[in-house]
Amino acid sequence: MAAQTQAADAVWRERVARALAESGQRRTVPRQAILDWMAAAGAPFSAEQVVVALEQQQGISSRSTIYRLIDWLVAQGWLTRIYNTDDLHTYVRIQPGHHHMAVCTQCGATQVISDCAIEESIQPVLTATNFEVHGHMLELYGLCGPCRAVLARDPQQRGSGPIQPERASQQP
Repeated sequence: MAAQTQAADAVWRERVARALAESGQRRTVPRQAILDWMAAAGAPFSAEQVVVALEQQQGISSRSTIYRLIDWLVAQGWLTRIYNTDDLHTYVRIQPGHHHMAVCTQCGATQVISDCAIEESIQPVLTATNFEVHGHMLELYGLCGPCRAVLARDPQQRGSGPIQPERASQQP
C-alpha cells in the first residue's frame, strides 16, 4: 500500500509539473518545494501548514507564492478545498475532473469519489421545480472505517481530536 501511495504521489507531482510548464509558469525552487511537500502530504492540509512546514524544513517563507500556487492548483483542478466548520479551509490533492469528497470528521482522512449520479437521482424534483442545474458540489462528513473501529473499541475517543489511523488519504 505504501509503494502504491508513493507512486500515486509521484504521478500527481509529475502531472502538476507538466501542467505548470504548459501554462507558462516558471520552474522555481520555492514552487518545486511546495509541490514536493503537497505531493508527500498524506492528509488534507491548510495553506498555513504548508507555510510553516516549508519555513521549518527548508527556510522557504514565500507565503504569497504558496497562496498563489494553491489558488492556481484549485483553479486547474489539482487541489480541492474542503470546507470546515471552523474558518480554516483545508485542501486535498485530486486529479482534474468531476469528483466529490467523503471526509472523516475524526481524523480528517479524505476519500475522493469519482462516480456521480446525483443529478439523475434528483431529476424528478428538478423537473417539478423547473430548475436547471449548472453544476454541483457534494461533501459527505462522517467516520472512516479505521476511526469507526477505534471508536467501537474505545467510545471515549469520540471528539477527542484526530485518532491518526495508520493510513494516508485515499486517492483514485
